[in-house]
Amino acid sequence: MGKDAMNRVSTNGLFVGFFFQIGITKKIVSETKKLMISIFRYQANLNNAIMSLKN
Repeated sequence: MGKDAMNRVSTNGLFVGFFFQIGITKKIVSETKKLMISIFRYQANLNNAIMSLKN
């Protein structure tokens, strides 16, 4: 394999690794956001239920 081909393979590997990491990070952030929204909705529903029991 020539030097140019080796550099091209190395560069492609860096790009793949970089964009793969971005994809994983975006997925984690997205799932965390969904989880937080679910938790806040649950807490709001729980608070409403408690308030209705007090009345």
